[in-house]
Amino acid sequence: MLPRIQCPCLVVVGAQDVITPPAVMEQMAHGIPNSQFVIVPDAGHLSPLQSPDHVADLLAGFAATHG
Repeated sequence: MLPRIQCPCLVVVGAQDVITPPAVMEQMAHGIPNSQFVIVPDAGHLSPLQSPDHVADLLAGFAATHG
């Protein structure tokens, strides 16, 4: 179903995420056309809580580019 996604997608994962590991999320991102994959260093599964400024910057940049 991933190839059917028509909107730009930002796939964000924490470098230490053991629930949805970066390799799994990267594979997901590769299956979505027009997606961007980003690894947040020093974060796990809750990257928006563990690295809020970094994730906010990613979201703002993505929205500015695709908004």
